[in-house]
Amino acid sequence: MEKVTKIPTVFDTTAQQVGEVYARALLGVGQAQGRAADLVGELAAFDDCLQQLPKLAQVLVAPRMPEADKERILRKALEGKASREFLNFLLVLVKRGRFSALPAIRQAAIKLFDEVTGQVKATVTTASPLSETAQGKLAERLGKLLGKQVRIETKLDDSIIGGVVVRVGDTVYDASVANQLNQVRAKTAARIADSIRGSLDRFATDAG
Repeated sequence: MEKVTKIPTVFDTTAQQVGEVYARALLGVGQAQGRAADLVGELAAFDDCLQQLPKLAQVLVAPRMPEADKERILRKALEGKASREFLNFLLVLVKRGRFSALPAIRQAAIKLFDEVTGQVKATVTTASPLSETAQGKLAERLGKLLGKQVRIETKLDDSIIGGVVVRVGDTVYDASVANQLNQVRAKTAARIADSIRGSLDRFATDAG
């Protein structure tokens, strides 16, 4: 029993537009050098690191922090570890005061990269970890359904009990045990309500 729903995407229009502009610039550099996948990977990894280091993120987006200090921090942290192209990209963001747009740039870059390569990301949520074999089979099945190459991203959530919830863009395919139980409960409640309503109708008729 599978439930399919559409979830509207909520976003800030300005942030999305800025994200797309800089994402295209980054992908342009990557495509010219045949390193688009590498640069998108560096962007995602760096954004993940900042999410785990909120104090550093606050420093890099703080408007009162001198540009030179931000550049120094980035060079000290990334020179020799990140590619020259990616570091230069971050320095451009600092110079133009767009560092706060990094999450939006990441989102746009991944979306654009998927479009260029004919891929689509599927976020798969399960109660327990999926093996690589299971992920491969699921990706193959979704690929046939969607007509695209599917890139699996996994998440764990024990509240779904069992089964799987798959999100592709704004569409959610809910085949979890929790969803099945909710549907059973809803149908049972509706059946009981119909029975009570029928009894009340008969009682009203007899009373009349």
